[in-house]
Amino acid sequence: MFLKKNPLQFLILISKHRYKSETDSDYYYFITDSLKYCNYKYLSIEFGKKNKIINLKKIINFLRKKNIVIIAEANIEYNYLYTDTLTDLITKSKHPIVSFFGDFDQNQIKSKFVEISKAILIFDKKGVEWGNKETNSNKFSFLYSFPIPRLKKIFLREFKARPYDFNYVGSNKNFRTSFIAEFLRIYGNKLSSLIISSNSRFSLLNSYYDFFKSLLLSKYAFCTRASLYERLLSKKNYFFNIKKSIFLEGRRAGRISQAVAAGCIPIYWQPKVPNNSFSALFLKNRFRKFRMLNNYAIGDENSRPDDNFDEKFKKMMIIVKKPSEIYNYINSEKKINQMWKMSNVYYNKYVHPKVFFKKLDLILKNIKN
Repeated sequence: MFLKKNPLQFLILISKHRYKSETDSDYYYFITDSLKYCNYKYLSIEFGKKNKIINLKKIINFLRKKNIVIIAEANIEYNYLYTDTLTDLITKSKHPIVSFFGDFDQNQIKSKFVEISKAILIFDKKGVEWGNKETNSNKFSFLYSFPIPRLKKIFLREFKARPYDFNYVGSNKNFRTSFIAEFLRIYGNKLSSLIISSNSRFSLLNSYYDFFKSLLLSKYAFCTRASLYERLLSKKNYFFNIKKSIFLEGRRAGRISQAVAAGCIPIYWQPKVPNNSFSALFLKNRFRKFRMLNNYAIGDENSRPDDNFDEKFKKMMIIVKKPSEIYNYINSEKKINQMWKMSNVYYNKYVHPKVFFKKLDLILKNIKN
């Protein structure tokens, strides 16, 4: 870890709210809660009306100190929050800027933080390779998960006594709500469920801590990838300048880390990736216009929450092709004990704040060298 004689302090350039929303940003609390957990001092940027920085003087004084590290959210949609005056200020301070992308695609390479950061953390190894190649640098690094401290100690006895069996708090994406509807049809009178849409402006869980507490009340958390699938266009042109579509699994399932941090066992389901434009259109509409065709046995048992998933950790969660398979797992005491113990191993290897700060320590040493 870091030297105690010269303790680091952090300037946090992360909005407390999601893009153009009053809903709490998970990323902000992942980082600031981890800093508190590890007893690091920090100063967060604060925005007032019309996104005016209201603590700029504090930031200026803070940057005069030694041993400062700047952590910034680099996603391009948030760039408008950071004026040229601020970016000039932090670059002239000579303190290392370590930024991260919550989601990374080809458009994000245009973010102003790509140029001014000494190191950039993203959650996809292929993205790391592409980013370093595009920038002709080695500043992109792979991070498996955001750090998420546990709000309290988690015990197996407490897990088994939680009032809700099934938890889903998230967006109303059609493929997710279709699965949940079938789940409720099968288990509605057998299992207790906590299901809340995050789409509503008046959601009960705008607060990050409210969301996390909902997980602490639940045994199992429903997780999918971030989207039904990802569609890329190949560079090769075909007749009439139509580019060939390439279909991949959706972006990684970051909700897995949150579920495990709260002591939940993840239930993971993801439909099979389409292999052409017609099957992609049919799959999408299967969860919209043609719901009567669903038998829900279309989950991919070989799908994993992310492309870098370690196979030994599939034992920590319930991976199903269809909702009716869930009961085979939650009705077995042996399987429950095994999954819960393995999920704690996963947490300590990837999600615990100490993992993040060890990674950051190595990055800062490489920057100095």
